[in-house]
Amino acid sequence: MAGRIEEPAHEVIATHDGFEVRRYAPTVQARVQKAEPGQSSDGTAFRRVAGYIFGGNEAGMRIAMTAPVHLWEEDSASMLAFTMPSEHALDALPRPRDAGVHL
Repeated sequence: MAGRIEEPAHEVIATHDGFEVRRYAPTVQARVQKAEPGQSSDGTAFRRVAGYIFGGNEAGMRIAMTAPVHLWEEDSASMLAFTMPSEHALDALPRPRDAGVHL
């Protein structure tokens, strides 16, 4: 997608003032736990996942950015994830160098 940021396939479930509730098709994500509950988030989680797609992986491979960045709560932890471009299957992606980044 030259010049465009890929967005994963999704269905809009509801539209509210300023946001949408979406259901996404299955995707591969690079994700990391953000700050512990009650701690400030200084952008470290974003930089860690961005580091993975900018070559911070075992192959030194650069991976295109997609949108949106996903944020959610899971088991009392804040999570942040980038969806991998649809051209990359899980088994074809290089392992992250940062042990806190998970595919």
